[in-house]
Amino acid sequence: MIQNKKAFEKQPINKWAITDSDGTVAPFVRLEDLHLAKPTQEFIEKLRQFSFNNPDTGIMILSGRKNGELNAFYRDVMKPDDQERTPKFILGSENGAFMQFKPINDTDALIIPETHERVHQMAEPLAEELIEGIENLMRNAAGDHYTNDNKDTSPNKWIKAEVKKYGFTVHYKEPKNEADIAPFNAIVAAIKAALKDFGAEKNLAVHLDAASALTIERVSKGITMEMVATNAPDFEAVCKKNGLITEKPLFMTYSGDDAGDRPALNVLNERFAQGTLKGYTARPNNFTPYDSEGRTPNGPKELFVADSFYILGSTDTLAQDQHRAIFVDSKALENLNSLRTSLSDLNLLPSQNTATSVPPIVLLTSGAILIQQPELYPEARLDNLKSWTNSEVVLLANEEGTTKSKLEELAQENRNLQVVNSEGQLFKAGAYATLGDGLAAELKNNKIVSKDPVRATDVQFLRAIQTLVAQKELTQTQSTGLSAFAALGKTPSANTRSKRPATDKLEALTPKKSRNMR
Repeated sequence: MIQNKKAFEKQPINKWAITDSDGTVAPFVRLEDLHLAKPTQEFIEKLRQFSFNNPDTGIMILSGRKNGELNAFYRDVMKPDDQERTPKFILGSENGAFMQFKPINDTDALIIPETHERVHQMAEPLAEELIEGIENLMRNAAGDHYTNDNKDTSPNKWIKAEVKKYGFTVHYKEPKNEADIAPFNAIVAAIKAALKDFGAEKNLAVHLDAASALTIERVSKGITMEMVATNAPDFEAVCKKNGLITEKPLFMTYSGDDAGDRPALNVLNERFAQGTLKGYTARPNNFTPYDSEGRTPNGPKELFVADSFYILGSTDTLAQDQHRAIFVDSKALENLNSLRTSLSDLNLLPSQNTATSVPPIVLLTSGAILIQQPELYPEARLDNLKSWTNSEVVLLANEEGTTKSKLEELAQENRNLQVVNSEGQLFKAGAYATLGDGLAAELKNNKIVSKDPVRATDVQFLRAIQTLVAQKELTQTQSTGLSAFAALGKTPSANTRSKRPATDKLEALTPKKSRNMR
């Protein structure tokens, strides 16, 4: 650890830990409660300590939120400590179009003027005629059902737009009245078509497949990630101006949950595949138990960014809690790079199995990984698991065909592997052991209210299996991940149920070193 201010500042940044905010380090809240979607004070302090302990690592919150909103949530991170060291921390608002390196304590405004000395513009704002053009598209499609006032909670305002300096986020919510659903769907379809055409004409990035929002913007997160990954001259210069020495990074991580995060995830995954960068990407499940009306969470089988670990969460731990614990632990970051590398070495990454659609690999709180549909992998690739030593692996067995027998064979040859079928039975010691009433109880505890019942069922089942793996200590070897539950003050047992612990208590994941690690 570097203690004095001068030495801390002179250490170049050649690693980056970058994350989205909403749905990734903070759980989702209702639109009218946006001010509540903020990090805990405990997490803010952990960000500060992570920076002081890792002077070669820059931290960035990369969000679509307006600059004043991020400042209000994260400005305490940027305060100097008693040695006058300032954390190596950047707020990238509106997808990185604004960058802030120092706290702004004299305002709580949602938008900080771009002329403010502590905010740096990295792109040109949208011209007034573009903003007006987008607003007209909304009004033409939605009529009286459109508003740009987020505080307007009228039930007939189905379409709400956040107007920003660099773009729009359009939030939409299905009406409760069944007679209104058809016109609502027609309005959303019309807006999507209009935004797609407008974006193509004006060279703006358009994202239309998020769960409950549409975006059209000047700067995408992919553009910003490319700039950081290459240490682009403009980025290097603005960092230097603010006391940060940056080099072309050797290691980067990014975690994000929604459609707007995909460009950033893909930029890093492409570099990992090329072998030009180390690190990992992750996509936390954005299910939240606090929305009684239900939303559409991202799905564990979505293939948009297949090589990103899917962070599931558990009965006791939201995915956002799990991600925060990993994000502020340098050993966990390195271990996840090792895990991704090991999967790549054995040709087990989803992108390496493109003959069929292979869903993402799930990262469990126990430190194990879960392979959702191993029957989609070529048997020769599955054979590579015979030498797997990095962590425990849970394989979900297809009930039909020879693949099930293949998985059983693997589990008998490698005690790091375990097979669970759709009934929740565990293959162990040459036979399937029933989990009794445990699965039914955990399915009930993990009940998810969602507009997409298939996706909700997928998430609910995986969370139940994950909880059983921890509770019953089903791993067939000594699991380092069981200490994660001890850190919560909860010994895994059949009595563990759905009470959430205090946030940020989950011990970092520590998968075992692989013999295949580069």
